[in-house]
Amino acid sequence: ILMFAFGDTQPAWLISVILLCILFHTLGAGIAGIAFLDIVAKTIPKARMGRYFSNRLFLGSLLGLLSALFVKWILGPGGITYPENYGILFFLAYLGITIAFDMFNHISEPPSELVPQRGGFSEYFDKSLDILRKDRDFRRYVATQILTMTATMGGAFVMIYGLENLQIPQSMIGIFIGASLVGKTGSTFVLSKIADRLGGKRMMLVSYMINMASIILILASKFIPFPSAVFIVVFFNIGCAQSCYNIGASAFQICLIPENDRPIYFGIANTINGIFLFLAPIIGGILISASSFEAVFVLTFIFVFITYIQFRKLPDPGLPPAAQRLPHHGES
Repeated sequence: ILMFAFGDTQPAWLISVILLCILFHTLGAGIAGIAFLDIVAKTIPKARMGRYFSNRLFLGSLLGLLSALFVKWILGPGGITYPENYGILFFLAYLGITIAFDMFNHISEPPSELVPQRGGFSEYFDKSLDILRKDRDFRRYVATQILTMTATMGGAFVMIYGLENLQIPQSMIGIFIGASLVGKTGSTFVLSKIADRLGGKRMMLVSYMINMASIILILASKFIPFPSAVFIVVFFNIGCAQSCYNIGASAFQICLIPENDRPIYFGIANTINGIFLFLAPIIGGILISASSFEAVFVLTFIFVFITYIQFRKLPDPGLPPAAQRLPHHGES
């Protein structure tokens, strides 16, 4: 409504309002995400958790591709003029969220058998520290996720490295983004067929291996005559790794966390992940200014490798005990 009413006359004021709305949306999504995962854990059997998250991400990625084509048309030269074009996009986003809200509201949440504990911030903070002290597997999982989030320090600069250091033309940006979307969508389709057999732990390990291979390709691209072709593979791999990680982490976390304390466990994990995900690109930018892109990519590889080694030591709560031993090199 504001876009239609003030898009032409008050653009600066309107940008401030939009940024404020994005802030509230982000805060709300963070709070709602904890409740959402709790409801998923109550309604989806653990044996089907991987398939659920795979199908969810696949359909979301597919709709995202279709939406991107529509956005390209409506904002393009032959589309609708400003501010009606953005107003239509915001209205369609509102319509989609409203439909999703109504559908989610019809889910029959199984009643919890546990009596919710009430308390202030200090009580929850003390309980969070107590959980990290006593729950060894969860503590180790959180440690691996700190490493994982820190390892994203180089991800924000892959495109910049290609454009500035390898002189890849800017016209390739769209192709790189497309390769990433194809990798993400294609991998989620494949994972939807095998996710339940793999389990969350194996999917996350696969994502770490793909990321390590991608970093090696990035470092090797300066010695290859056609770096643009290498970067297409890199961004395709990035899309695949994101799918494996997002699906695997969601399934692994739900299966690892005890039912009686799910919300506070989810809150601990999401808060710590968010802090280090926010700090990682800042750290990466500082290190690039002080050294080089290559140094940051090497450091990123080291973080991912350490994470891979440490994550292998965790049990897979989504698999039966007999299936939890990962095959050693040379085994089938």
